[in-house]
Amino acid sequence: MNTKRYYFEIKDCNVIDYIEAYSHVDAKARLYKEYSQVWNKIIWYDTTDPEPTEDTTELQERCARLFF
Repeated sequence: MNTKRYYFEIKDCNVIDYIEAYSHVDAKARLYKEYSQVWNKIIWYDTTDPEPTEDTTELQERCARLFF
């Protein structure tokens, strides 16, 4: 099984790094061992989904109406 890089940031500590893991859950478990004291300040980055190049406001509103 191949590992993947999961990128994260901790702004208060000026840390931007990645951790190699088999899944996002595995990455969280591994990272918790090192950064449990600032766990609630970790920001995860999803590198698989690029930012949209078009305005998606209308689409987001339609989705919100479906689920709420």
